[in-house]
Amino acid sequence: MPEQEMEQRSFADRVPSKKQPIMLYDDGHGNKLKLWNNTGRNGDFTNATLEHSYKDDKEQFQTQRVSINERHYEALAEGFAKAAALVAERKEQQGQSR
Repeated sequence: MPEQEMEQRSFADRVPSKKQPIMLYDDGHGNKLKLWNNTGRNGDFTNATLEHSYKDDKEQFQTQRVSINERHYEALAEGFAKAAALVAERKEQQGQSR
């Protein structure tokens, strides 16, 4: 293989490609959950990105993002489930069922 071709191939291998999430949940109201597959020193792992998009006071779109390690998925899911149950209970008590 010619030396120049080898240099081009190794450069192309170093150029990051646009990664795609392995899962995308979009609630249609500005909230998204993306699950990403990664490889590290200790093997494959996932992390999730929560995104919330909204219009600010100047009518400009803003997006807030937080990245969550896979070790925390179950605890956060439990916390969100408890929060949803509490909100539903309060609305029921106020006579505002969804």
